[in-house]
Amino acid sequence: MDAIPANSHAIKPGDTFLLQLYACSSAPSEWHSLMDRVCAEFEVEHALLQEFRVNGKKVETIWQVYDSRTDMERYRNLIRDEGNPRIDARKISAGVGRIVSDYDLFSQDEESVRSQLQERMRLMGYGRFLGGALCLGKDHYMGLSLYRRPDDANDYSGRQIEGLAAKVPHFAQAMQISRVTMNRLAGERLVQSYLERMPCGLIICDNSGHVQWLNQRARSEMAEGRGLQLREGRLHMSHPVVRQKLSDALCRQGECVAPTFLALDIDGCRWELSFDRLDQSSTAGAPLVLIGLSGDRSVRMVPAEALVALFGLTAAEASLASAFVSGLTLEEYAQRRGVGLGTVRFQMKQVLAKTGTNRQADLVRRVLCSAAAQLVVPI
Repeated sequence: MDAIPANSHAIKPGDTFLLQLYACSSAPSEWHSLMDRVCAEFEVEHALLQEFRVNGKKVETIWQVYDSRTDMERYRNLIRDEGNPRIDARKISAGVGRIVSDYDLFSQDEESVRSQLQERMRLMGYGRFLGGALCLGKDHYMGLSLYRRPDDANDYSGRQIEGLAAKVPHFAQAMQISRVTMNRLAGERLVQSYLERMPCGLIICDNSGHVQWLNQRARSEMAEGRGLQLREGRLHMSHPVVRQKLSDALCRQGECVAPTFLALDIDGCRWELSFDRLDQSSTAGAPLVLIGLSGDRSVRMVPAEALVALFGLTAAEASLASAFVSGLTLEEYAQRRGVGLGTVRFQMKQVLAKTGTNRQADLVRRVLCSAAAQLVVPI
C-alpha cells in the first residue's frame, strides 16, 4: 500500500458539543456546564434533562440535571413534579420520538390547564417550552426540555427544532452511560468505605508486588518503614531473604487458588500475611492478589460499648473484657486502672457468668465470635 499523503486524511477534532456531552458520562460534575452550553446554543434561559419511571398514571423522576440558572428548590416548593401536568404518563408518551411544544401536549379541552401552568412557570422565570422524549425501556423514559425567557415571545425556529431532534438521541445515550458510571462509582465508594473499617490492613497488588489499592490501616502499618514497605508503588522488604519469601508467596498465589499464609520476623517485628488470589486481573493482565496484613502494631480493642449491649455487662466489666481479649493480663489491667487485683478478679467472674462462659479462653472465643468483634478500634 502506498503512503497516505499527510494532509489528505488528517484526524479532525469532531463535534465539540458531542465530545463535551459524552465526557459528562465519566465526569458527572460537568453536566451543569454542558446544560449552560445548551442554553447558549439554543438561545434559551433554561435546559433540563430528566429520566422518568412510569407506573400506571404515576410518574417518578429518578434522575435529572439542569443549567446553573435553574433553581430546583424553588420549583419543588412552588410547583413540584406532582403538580406539573407536563410530567404525566400520557403527556410523556405523546412526546416520545418527536419534538413537541405545549400546544402538542395539551388538547383544546385542556387549554385552561396549559394556561395556568404556563403562568405559574412564567412567574418562576420559565417561558416558552420545547422538548423531546425517548423511550429507554419498558416504562422508562428520558426527556430534554428547553425554556425561553418569560419576556421572549418568539417561536422556536426550524433550525432549533431540528437541532434539538438531532441531539436528543445523544443525550439519551450519554445519560444512560452517566447513570451506569455514577452507580458504579457509588458502589466503589461504598465498598471502599467498608474495607477502610476492616480490622486488618488490606492490600491489592499483582503477583509482582505492584500495589493497586490499600486501605488506611495498611498504610499505617507500613508508615514507619519497619519491615514491609511501599516503595515506588511496589511492596518492598529491605532484608534480601525476607524479600525473596514475599516474592515467592506472591508468585505462588498467582498460580493457585487456595489462600496461603506467611509469617515474617524482621528486626524484632513480626508480620503475618494472608494471600488470596482475586478473580480479576490488573490492567496489564497480571493476576491480582488480596493481602491481609497484621503487624506488631495491629493490636485492636473490641469496643466496650458493644459488650455492654450484647452481654449486659456493666461499663467496668465491659472495659475489662475488652482489654483482656486484646491481650492484657488481669495483673496488667489492674495496674493500668490503679485498682486491686482482687477487684479485677471479681469483675472477671461477673464477666464469665454474664457471657455464659466458664473459662477465660471460652470468653475470648465468645467475644471474638460475636458481632462486637466485627467493628474494632485501635488501642
